[in-house]
Amino acid sequence: MDLVSVITIVALIGFAGFLAASESALTSISRVLIEELESKRGGHLLKKYSAQPARFLNVILLVRKVCEFTAAVLILRLLQQSYTTGYAYVYTVIIMVVLSYVVIGVGPRTMGRQNPHRWARAGIVVSAFLALILGPVTKLLIAVGNAITPGKGFRSGPFTNEAELRSRFHLGDARVLMFPAMTHPHKNHEFVLRMLAGPWRDYNLKLVMAGGHGLADTHVNQMIVELGVEDHAIRIGRVGANDRDGLIRLAEALVFPSMYEGFGAPVVEAMALGTPVIASDCASLPEVVGDAGLVLPLEESAWADALNEVGRRRAELIARGQTRSAQFTSAKSAEDLCIAYDAALTLSRAGRS
Repeated sequence: MDLVSVITIVALIGFAGFLAASESALTSISRVLIEELESKRGGHLLKKYSAQPARFLNVILLVRKVCEFTAAVLILRLLQQSYTTGYAYVYTVIIMVVLSYVVIGVGPRTMGRQNPHRWARAGIVVSAFLALILGPVTKLLIAVGNAITPGKGFRSGPFTNEAELRSRFHLGDARVLMFPAMTHPHKNHEFVLRMLAGPWRDYNLKLVMAGGHGLADTHVNQMIVELGVEDHAIRIGRVGANDRDGLIRLAEALVFPSMYEGFGAPVVEAMALGTPVIASDCASLPEVVGDAGLVLPLEESAWADALNEVGRRRAELIARGQTRSAQFTSAKSAEDLCIAYDAALTLSRAGRS
């Protein structure tokens, strides 16, 4: 058996697995986390990735496929030394199915999701280098693919961009509002649906509701029909981080009429992505949003002019939101927690003395 070929096969499969883990991490990491990683190794490249994900993801896909196909050819050559051609082909297919599905697929992708910080930072350095060298090749291949594919293709490839999102989720040229929340009663989907059927009916709006099925799921579906907003309220279920961030970014505003929140992470995500927030004045939301968005009581009259106000103050709200979101990093949370612990220990010691 050719030792050099065996080592080459192992290296190719290992590198393909590394790229799969990197792709999994990059497509799952949020923009807020990218902001937190900016000062660390690879952080500045992650910022570039967030602006042009297709540039990096296309080249990862290309090189991963090259590694897999090359490994398959080398495995076939090795097997032909010991088996007839027919058996060598069959064994090669079996081996590559197992390697592609488990060693390159399930295992690395799981690790990428489990530790997105580490894999994204490592992967972006490699993919940036590959994109520098192979960028023109991926553009050429995408052009060829679009030319032979029925319908209109995407210039940057089949990755999330506004044109693709509008096409895939049937948004047309409508103004978009984003509401990412499971259909639990306290998320208050009914309120924003009534706004859509009432004061906001004359707007060319699509309300995109992302999130899994909650306890009020049946009620939400009934309200959509009863209020006659089937063409304006779009339920898309759970989506990946890339689609979620893309939809939030293209939205005119993120609406969040929740009646209870322990924190309210979606409003921070939206502010970090440069999308104005319209939220209720319930629970933690006023403290989290502050003056960086519209915080309104859950009254129809209070929300009636909200979209117009967002339009008038858009640049101001975006700037305030991005500044505000920077205050909610993991490092800042850890710092505040340490301060709270120190205060508690101080009080405890004072009580004993």
